[in-house]
Amino acid sequence: MNFDLINEQADIKKILLNTKRKNRLSHAYIFEGPAGVGKREMAYFFAMMLYCKEDEPCMKCEVCHQILNNEHLNVYVISSDSKVIKKEQIVGLQEEFSKTSNVSGPRIYIIIDADKMNQNSQNSLLKFIEEPEEGIYGILCTTNVGKILPTITSRCQTISFKSLDDRLLASMLENKGVEAHLAAILSKLTNNIDDAILMSSDPNALRLNDLFKDFLDVDSPSKAVMYQRKNLGFFDNYDNLLSFLNLLIILYSDIISLYNGVLDIHLKGYINEIAKYKNYLSYDAAKKNLELVYSLVLKLQNNVMPKNILNNLFVNIF
Repeated sequence: MNFDLINEQADIKKILLNTKRKNRLSHAYIFEGPAGVGKREMAYFFAMMLYCKEDEPCMKCEVCHQILNNEHLNVYVISSDSKVIKKEQIVGLQEEFSKTSNVSGPRIYIIIDADKMNQNSQNSLLKFIEEPEEGIYGILCTTNVGKILPTITSRCQTISFKSLDDRLLASMLENKGVEAHLAAILSKLTNNIDDAILMSSDPNALRLNDLFKDFLDVDSPSKAVMYQRKNLGFFDNYDNLLSFLNLLIILYSDIISLYNGVLDIHLKGYINEIAKYKNYLSYDAAKKNLELVYSLVLKLQNNVMPKNILNNLFVNIF
């Protein structure tokens, strides 16, 4: 887990803390939003918030460590590595909470990927939520709230998590040791920091980063021909080519931003290389290339052959 994400969801953090201070916590919450934006981390934050002696969880004391390590007797976490959270897992939760706890204080259950619950699982959980006991709090984390029964969602308070800004994600990746150029690329390929960290060692992502870096040195038609021939095999793959074209859209958008005096560009890790590449292009040429790449993405999505897309790109960008 990446607990830096909690501070990136500052509004939600503030709501939960204020609700706790006013003693107005709901008995059940749904944390919904894209993958990798801090829902799981905030669920653990919620549990620590109810037990840590500090006004805001310190994440350092013994009780915080117990919760973080899934060792606290009053915090029950359900997750699944398979495609389904089974009814037996929900029944196990109910049985556990029907027993008297050896630890005083509230009891919290957290269901990760709650949209994995099948119909039987959700029906079992519904019975648990319909008649909430005092001192029991539930958090359901999901990327697809539409897969959760309306009879459950109507009994929960839903909190929506925002997507991470790509520049923020790139900065977080750099703080975790990912090289700046690669961090800039990864932040455009995914909005999930966990996926981005995994991709930082993925051969395809590394190759895409290298090819984008090489592209910024292509300053003439002859170099464009050599670049195209050298990398045709990689770009013959639909996903690889689509990712590359999307990077070019961001590149030309960033160049237009630089012409307009905006330095906070999206591909910040490439700021020096892009500033140099900008010298090859006028403002109007950058706009023309941006429109060209947008049109090529549409053609690719309409099943035009990757080779033809590349030919069109490199014939027209100079």
